[in-house]
Parts: sequence; structure tokens; C-alpha cells
Amino acid sequence: MNRTMVASILTLGVWASMGHAVLAQTVSTQEEANLRTAQQSLDTDSTGRSTVSRTEALATQFKVESQVVENLRTTK
Repeated sequence: MNRTMVASILTLGVWASMGHAVLAQTVSTQEEANLRTAQQSLDTDSTGRSTVSRTEALATQFKVESQVVENLRTTK
């Protein structure tokens, strides 16, 4: 009887600690939440743009003509 109770208690303890470990992994920090929000924002911005506006954005960012960006894309 004592052996069964000890085994049951140990099993419950292991099960509870595993459940706690899973919960600890799913809790996100504020920094992770901010990164996810920023990623979603960037994904939304990039899917809404046309190829022309992407080309213009890259050209502006790197201070080159739009044609330079187009040439780089086509000469892969």
C-alpha cells in the first residue's frame, strides 16, 4: 500500500512539474510581444505594396535610381 502511494505521489509530482515547464515556455515577455507586433506590422506593410513602390522604397533607402534596383533584380 505504501509503495503504491509513493509511486502515485511521485507520478503526480512529475506530471505537475512537466505541466509547469510547458506553461513557463508559453509565457512571453514584453519584448517578445513587441517583436511579434513589429513583425506583423512589417508583414502587413510588405504585402500591401506593389513592386513599383518596393523598388522606389529600396532606391530611396540606398540613395540610387529606381532603374539600378530594377537592373539588380533582373540580373539575378
